[in-house]
Amino acid sequence: MTAASKTRNIPLNQLVLSPANVRTTPATPADDAALEASIRAKGILQNLIVHAANSDGLYEVDAGGRRLRILQKLAADGAIDADYRVPARSSSPKTRSNLRWPRTRSAPRCIRPTSSSLWRR
Repeated sequence: MTAASKTRNIPLNQLVLSPANVRTTPATPADDAALEASIRAKGILQNLIVHAANSDGLYEVDAGGRRLRILQKLAADGAIDADYRVPARSSSPKTRSNLRWPRTRSAPRCIRPTSSSLWRR
């Protein structure tokens, strides 16, 4: 593990969604409600992946955009502070280019065969 990939807590008000965020399929309202309930009950269970956006101290979220939006909603509702500390890992340009395939491949909407016979060749 390099120092750049170390997990740290970044204030929510310093996080913005990256235009290169890996999610291309919008979540359903039910998915977002379930994620919000999970975050309210358990907090953030998976780090956001970020990179420094500029010298203003802002970070762009490359992976974890839904979690970011839910946290921003909770802050707007007064459920958490605007400077709530969010666990995040910094990403390098190479890491960012590799985020898309593994994340979308493991997304909950992936259609998988329900019969074990379909897995055999």
